[in-house]
Amino acid sequence: GIGPISAPMLFKNVAKAAWKRMDGPDAVLNSGWERSPSVLRKTFHFDSYTEAIEAAKKVDEMSTTMDHHANMKFTHKCVEGVDIEMEFFTYEAKELTEKDYDAAKAVDM
Repeated sequence: GIGPISAPMLFKNVAKAAWKRMDGPDAVLNSGWERSPSVLRKTFHFDSYTEAIEAAKKVDEMSTTMDHHANMKFTHKCVEGVDIEMEFFTYEAKELTEKDYDAAKAVDM
């Protein structure tokens, strides 16, 4: 059974695991990012080209601060707005790293 001292420790461990899921890679994937073996990818939709450019500028500022830049692909759909597909990956590692997940989370903020 669980004694009086171990019950608080159990609660602490459960809470810690739940917090980690909310803040770790699962949080990124639950917010719409797709993961392939070495790339995180998400498409964002904007009503106008100007809005898309402004968003890209914000991502550029964040990326410069983090020293981890996204690949961005713009698709202009005339009256239907603009999509920006963003990708994060770590070229040197040839796999996803914590830096990729941190950058994806920063874009979602």
